[in-house]
Amino acid sequence: MKYLFVRHAESEKNINEITGGKGDKLTEKGISQVEDFINSININNDSVRAICSDSIQAIETCELIADYYKIGFEINADLRSLYFGTMT
Repeated sequence: MKYLFVRHAESEKNINEITGGKGDKLTEKGISQVEDFINSININNDSVRAICSDSIQAIETCELIADYYKIGFEINADLRSLYFGTMT
């Protein structure tokens, strides 16, 4: 089995440089990033299993990928990112 880890695409929070919290919806650029990603990889539908954190942008990213491959996906809060503050 192969694993492919994908970071969520651009969200409204990314534009506004907001970290932490539950997330925000994808921007048009973010949706385009997911579409570009899908078109750049070549994987077999039989080997695809999609799991994402419970952040809004992760769910929307995963949902676009799952819709393309016509598969379901799981939401797992244990995959949520951790916020340790801003490093300066």
